[in-house]
Order: sequence, then C-alpha cells, then structure tokens
Amino acid sequence: MHQPRGDHPEPIPPPGETGRLDNFRRAAGNATIPFRAAIFNDSDVYKWLEAASWSLAANPSPDFAGMVDAAIDLISAAQQPSGYLDTYFSFERTPERWTNIRDMHELYCAGHLMQAAVAHHRSTQSDRLLGVARRLADHIDTVLARPRRASARRHLAIPRWRWPSSSWPAPRASQGTAAWPSSLSTAAAGA
Repeated sequence: MHQPRGDHPEPIPPPGETGRLDNFRRAAGNATIPFRAAIFNDSDVYKWLEAASWSLAANPSPDFAGMVDAAIDLISAAQQPSGYLDTYFSFERTPERWTNIRDMHELYCAGHLMQAAVAHHRSTQSDRLLGVARRLADHIDTVLARPRRASARRHLAIPRWRWPSSSWPAPRASQGTAAWPSSLSTAAAGA
C-alpha cells in the first residue's frame, strides 16, 4: 500500500508505482513493453497529474514537482507527430484508432488529459502539458470534423469548448457543462 508523504497526501499512488507509466514508455517507442491493464489506463495518469498539480499549487515541493515533470516528459514523448495520444492504440492497434468512439475511451482519456493540463498550467504557469493537450485537441478536431461523427457530438469527455460551434448543439445545463469555459486557452487562463 502506498503511504502519503508529508504535506502531499496522494489519493492514488504515483503512476510510476502502478506500472501505468510503462504504457507511455511503450507508446514512446519501446514496443517490447507489453500494454498493461484496461484500455482507459491513461486516464488514471491524467487524474493523478491533475490532483498532483493542484497539490503543488497549495504546497510547492521540488521533489513532488520532479515526479510531475517526469510524467509529463513521458506523456510528451508518447504523443504522435499528428497530435494523437492514447497508449492503448499504439503499434499493433494503430488501425483501430477512432473506429469505436462510444466504447474505446479515446475521448474519455483525452478529456482527462485536458483537465490535467489546465490544472497544471494554472498551478505552475507552465505550458508543457497544455501544449500536449492542445495538439491532441487539434488532432481530434481534424479527425472528428471529416466527416462529422454523430457519436462524438455530445461526448462529455470533451468539453463544449472543443466542439465546433457551427451546427452542433450545446449540451444541456443538466449535463453539468453550462459553466465550462469557451476555449481551452481561456480555461488555462482561469476564465
């Protein structure tokens, strides 16, 4: 069992202790590492990064910041030149990308990355993770805009600020998205 350290209680173990970062090492080019755990495993790393970023805002710690930076380095290295980022769809699963938006958690993981990136930027003023999230959001825009995929229209993992504004309806306020910022940039700026 992981024990919290000092002034940084950790709701989940650092992703390096669970093996989840190995999936990012694999996606960054080490195909000899097998994929571990569930298809949505990336989201746990992103949730940890979000919590860790808020923790750093309240209690700065060089050691803890180093853990966060090391995770961001791996995530950045795993991102494809196109902006695509989901470790499950690396190597042998590349042809399966975006073939089952409803069930395969690509947008779910992307949404958690975006939330982590905003938290990290607000807490540290660093654009490192925000740049990764922006490249992924741009990639998603190109993939889902041609042709528009009805299954992605209201996927709540990608907040309204990433949806095309033209013909897609905004989510209902009862879905909890009414207060979301209008763009990733304004989200990071704290608007």
